[in-house]
Amino acid sequence: MTGKSYNQETFDFEVAISSKEEDFLIADSNSEAMRWVDNWKSWSTPSIVIYGPRGCGKTHLANIFIQKSGAKNIIPQALTNNSPQSFLENSNMFVLDNIENNLDQESLLHFYNNTIDSGGQILFTARSAPSHWGMSLRDLESRLRAVPSIAIGMPEDALLERVLVKHFSDRQLLITSDVVGYLITRIERSLEAAGNIVNKIDSLAISSGRPITLPLVREALAIDNLKN
Repeated sequence: MTGKSYNQETFDFEVAISSKEEDFLIADSNSEAMRWVDNWKSWSTPSIVIYGPRGCGKTHLANIFIQKSGAKNIIPQALTNNSPQSFLENSNMFVLDNIENNLDQESLLHFYNNTIDSGGQILFTARSAPSHWGMSLRDLESRLRAVPSIAIGMPEDALLERVLVKHFSDRQLLITSDVVGYLITRIERSLEAAGNIVNKIDSLAISSGRPITLPLVREALAIDNLKN
């Protein structure tokens, strides 16, 4: 990581696995999306889309929205086999995570219209903006293209550092700061990649009975590169 040095300070952490708001790590790349979720009562529109690459924190934000609003998490595929009214029996606040997967356009349109007509709200998450979902149903496309779409960008160095530290912390693993600095410059720039490499490092440390040092981290990265 350019312009920042790491000392051999040892981090010693307690377990803190959570998807609560206080554990969401805010940075420039995700702060706008967090503001929308935090201010859900003030939306000028009944629905929004938060989109970004896999592992960028969309589902974490969706869980925060659920905690704040009492929304129900609906699996998008469930829209096909259930009437729109059945979802509205106990709530009119919803999250549809990864909405563009196996999109049933007719079912989504009916669900969307019924929810909005009831005065409800919907938070959609996806990997891309609605304009890239390949919708052929014009009514649905026009509605969702009008929805505010908030992008979560590629994580910056500071966020990757904090995410790596948190993943090691969640596993109660002792690391040195030079390990974190080394990883930031060599892994894919995604939060998912940060979690994956910590899993691989942890597994290698356990299987080999070795502490987490730079040689072990280099070995884990080499194994990861061979698999990819």
